[in-house]
Amino acid sequence: MSAGLVPEGPTPMATRSYHGFVAAVLAAATSSVGMSTAWAQNRPAARPAAKQPAGARPSQGKAPVVQNLAPAAPFTLTETQQRLLDQTLLRWEKQSEKVSTYLCDFHRWEIDPAWGPKPHGYTLTQAEGTIRYKAPDRGEYEVDKVTRWDKTKATYVADDTAAERWMCDGQDIYEWNRKQRQLKVRPLPDELRGKAIADGPLPFVFGAKADQLKRRYWMRDVTPTEHAGKQIWLEARPKFQQDAANFQRATVVLDEKSFMPVALQLFPPGIAPVAGKPEAYTAFQFMRASVNNPLDKLVFLPPITPPFWTKVVVKPPTAPGAGGTGGAVETRPATSRAPAAPRK
Repeated sequence: MSAGLVPEGPTPMATRSYHGFVAAVLAAATSSVGMSTAWAQNRPAARPAAKQPAGARPSQGKAPVVQNLAPAAPFTLTETQQRLLDQTLLRWEKQSEKVSTYLCDFHRWEIDPAWGPKPHGYTLTQAEGTIRYKAPDRGEYEVDKVTRWDKTKATYVADDTAAERWMCDGQDIYEWNRKQRQLKVRPLPDELRGKAIADGPLPFVFGAKADQLKRRYWMRDVTPTEHAGKQIWLEARPKFQQDAANFQRATVVLDEKSFMPVALQLFPPGIAPVAGKPEAYTAFQFMRASVNNPLDKLVFLPPITPPFWTKVVVKPPTAPGAGGTGGAVETRPATSRAPAAPRK
């Protein structure tokens, strides 16, 4: 792994320095609310079920039992390394407990050796956005400026359709899909309302809990020598299938003094490395962080459907055999052409 989390080379955005807290995780934590019931199960990555003989009829009644065995640990820590890691996680947890409101800007780089330009560190897209958070379960993640590498023009061009926005008001999760002109609404199950965002796919950003982190991830300190004493780099590898669906490994960087995350690197699942090229990953850095500032009036209200858009209500999934219509979608065309409510 290189010394820095941002791509090297003459990329326009990589020449600046960004610091802050809270990685852009609300997107992952809220866009996949369909996974919410699975989090309560905390099942390890399951081995594939055995194939039935040709012509065999599916079993009736009870579903076949699937062995839930976690794969072997990818690395082993010495007693000293484990003790130091435990101390780091506990200190991180105490710092996270102090955060009640948070506001920051971030920059994001998508590194793709298959499609990104080599002179620009294989950076395929570059984005800017903001994060707003109010403990325990309200937050917003918005990407409002995206540029994408255009091979024909040999430069980065604006990609307005790639803008992203998610918001959770504690009752529902809202996703703005510009390409489809849809406002998707995913009601939170009753058991998840009032829960910390830390209970989502990436708990090592919002309200990190030491015991939860160790239960869900294999973790170790991978701080490069040149950053020792200034930053702490922690690598996390998923133990459970639900987490592994989001990333194969992650590196979060903590500031040594404030003990708040200042950067995040995510390696996507299912992408094989290309010979002679770096791995594909997404990197985040943060700036202009505001923590527990009483002047930050963070209000999360149900949004108005934008003009000419369609409101789509995605019902929570139901357990197999419950007789529900889990995953059913209800569409509601927007009837009002009034401007959307201003963000507060």
